[in-house]
Amino acid sequence: VKRPPGVAFYGKVRIPTIGHRTAIEQAKALAQQTGGQLTIGLSGTSEPLTPALKKEYAQRLFGHPVRSGDDETKTLASFLTHLSKNHDELHLVAGSDRVEEYKSFLKKYNGKKDQKGKIPFKFKKWEVHGVTGERMESNKDPRRMSPEELVRTVSASKLEALAMAGNYEHFKAYHPGMPEQHVRKLYTYIR
Repeated sequence: VKRPPGVAFYGKVRIPTIGHRTAIEQAKALAQQTGGQLTIGLSGTSEPLTPALKKEYAQRLFGHPVRSGDDETKTLASFLTHLSKNHDELHLVAGSDRVEEYKSFLKKYNGKKDQKGKIPFKFKKWEVHGVTGERMESNKDPRRMSPEELVRTVSASKLEALAMAGNYEHFKAYHPGMPEQHVRKLYTYIR
């Protein structure tokens, strides 16, 4: 039985952003091209959001089920181990800042025995895909940014700083198309 390729996104995603959504959209397109099955895994990092709240917001923003806060998403190794149970081929989508780290991790550990003599994960074929578009810094008012500028300048740290400074209007600008109630709840929780 030929198993479908695994298409995956894995990350901390401290606060789900439109930048992450862009990566997920790229992963969805890749899943469609390869006939693959998409799995989104978020590590258990719980600052500033609880894992449950992060999962809720991520699912709403990404429009796709998300795995988070379980044993299979604690680390990249545990996530890959979970994926290798169902897939022989892996397409891992990553932010430009994580591509080299993920490639070297897979080169070093794919198909290799761990300290207990077991092989946690083994993919016959794998590739790490970087998300299109580099991150950039900008102090421009986000209400005057193009959609591409919003995606390229957003970060969890920036959203946290805007919430802590009480700048709801700029915080909201980084959530285009999201229901006001969702944005306000996220903002209030971070504050």
